[in-house]
Amino acid sequence: MEIPPRFANEQTLGKVCRLKTSLYGLKQSPRAWFDRFRQTVCDMGYSQYNGDHTVFYKHQGCRITILAMYVDDIVITGDDVEEIKKLMERLGKAFEVKDLGPL
Repeated sequence: MEIPPRFANEQTLGKVCRLKTSLYGLKQSPRAWFDRFRQTVCDMGYSQYNGDHTVFYKHQGCRITILAMYVDDIVITGDDVEEIKKLMERLGKAFEVKDLGPL
């Protein structure tokens, strides 16, 4: 990133800025966002499915919870109703989430 014109002076001539986070609209932004999402979901105890990196699952005994995402849509399913509620609550704290109800 180039230094904004009003901040340029003799000391900054020929230098650039280093970004600490990705900016919206850059080619790397979706990857950076997904890396953050993946890390958040994995920190909740979910595993990433090897066949499709956008599918996460969590086994607890004989119960399972599955999270699948496509671009900015997420589908959560499984037979552990309490875990689904906890997952929705935790995702709501980490990201802006809107529950559109059943499929």
